[in-house]
Amino acid sequence: MRRLNRIAPPAKRQRTEFIRKAVKDAIRLYEFARMREAYRRMPDSESEADDWSTCEEFELWGSTTGRPRALAQALCRQLR
Repeated sequence: MRRLNRIAPPAKRQRTEFIRKAVKDAIRLYEFARMREAYRRMPDSESEADDWSTCEEFELWGSTTGRPRALAQALCRQLR
């Protein structure tokens, strides 16, 4: 508890955010470990890999104008 108090003092209201981040990071690590294990058990084959030759236009976050869409379109063109 002393180490936690030193890193995230309760008086400065940093503890809640510290704990949220720690839980979020732990969940992410667990999910990545499960994903690694799944790929280890059943790896992708070259024939199943997508070559992006049929890249379709998409909208990032529902945006119809601006940089995100232009960036996505440029990326799509480069991958063709």
